[in-house]
Parts: sequence; structure tokens; C-alpha cells
Amino acid sequence: MGKKIKLIEHGPSTELTEQQSLKIAGPSNPDAAVSTDDNDPMGLCPGNTITISAPDGSIIIKGDIVSLSPNHLTIKRSHTKIGSLCVHFPRIGYHIKKIKFS
Repeated sequence: MGKKIKLIEHGPSTELTEQQSLKIAGPSNPDAAVSTDDNDPMGLCPGNTITISAPDGSIIIKGDIVSLSPNHLTIKRSHTKIGSLCVHFPRIGYHIKKIKFS
């Protein structure tokens, strides 16, 4: 592990239920720095609408790209219980489908 990664000191992770996650996210205002990858192999950029899903397709999430890199995507989406939120995904292990270009 690199020195910079070690300095972050995220600490131990904790499993949360959906209800616990919504309670934390609900009062927050979504805010993610816009970033792009000019060499994105799918031609994606902030503002594009996409769906992203796990390989089994059990959950499909639709949102607008806010930030992307070769390793991650951040989308802004709407949730019926709490409104707008930003969700971060790793690029590896997920299926991404372009819906609309900005």
C-alpha cells in the first residue's frame, strides 16, 4: 500500500442497512467535485445520463455523471425518500450503459 493511501487512515469499515444509510444521507446536500477523463474509453463525460448495475443486474441505478476517472464514477441521482444524492462507484465490476449525452 502506498504512503499516501496509508495517510488517509479511513479506519475500519462498518456494514450499514439501507435505513441507516438513508438516515445519514438524508440531511446532507450532494456535493461532488466535477472531474473528467478526456481519454475515457466509453466517451463518457460529466452530464451524461447512465445506468450502472452489478454484473447480476439485480439493481440498476440511473443518474447523471458528476465525476469520472479510469477507476471511479460519481453519479447524481434522485431517491424517493431523501431527494438528490451523489453515489460513488468503482469502474471495475459494474456494467455501465450510456442513456443520454449532455
